[in-house]
Amino acid sequence: MKIPNFKSQIPNLKFKKGFTLTEAIVAIFVFSLLMGAISATILILYRTHSYEWQQSIAIEEARRGIETMVKEIREAREGENGAYPIEYAGDKEFVFYSDIDNDGKTERVRYFLGKIETENFFDECQSNQKGGSCSVSFSKFLLK
Repeated sequence: MKIPNFKSQIPNLKFKKGFTLTEAIVAIFVFSLLMGAISATILILYRTHSYEWQQSIAIEEARRGIETMVKEIREAREGENGAYPIEYAGDKEFVFYSDIDNDGKTERVRYFLGKIETENFFDECQSNQKGGSCSVSFSKFLLK
């Protein structure tokens, strides 16, 4: 079986290699659309990944904070002045007695919700013979 040769049958047409201007413009337009779609998809994926990463970091910090609180609250004991282990438990504040710095003295520990912007929080525990006082900001003790 012989394959016909179209060049010999149509002598007036010139067979040139390459694209016409119209074909090149259409090819560039289609390529630009595809690259735009791919770029938009990658951008959306990066934004979604960034949001999920920030959420996972926030969840991990909250988990560590709760673990620290649970550990300290489980070690609650009577105050050196004979007070009950839990002094106050409210909606935004929890006060109890515990030896959180392992110095053998019972400190008064206060967890509370407050504005993070203010700098009036302190996280150094100071003990004295009547029992110390320790206020801990949620945003500060997560950095330990």
